[in-house]
Amino acid sequence: MNAKPVQEAELATKINELLENAKEKVVLIKADTEVEYSAVMGAMDQLRQAGIEDIGLITDSEEVPGGAAGGQ
Repeated sequence: MNAKPVQEAELATKINELLENAKEKVVLIKADTEVEYSAVMGAMDQLRQAGIEDIGLITDSEEVPGGAAGGQ
């Protein structure tokens, strides 16, 4: 969370503490490419159970050597 490791069991509690007084409760998830998809989905499920409904995913575009950007 905020580039610091958080135990899975503490995620919802830590997020609620962080967003306790926030007007808008928005969470953005950026996962390393080596993280399993199920772990990201599990985190999203925990956030929803904690009452966070505005969840976004951040992706990094990979540059392909000699390739064009935008998937072309």
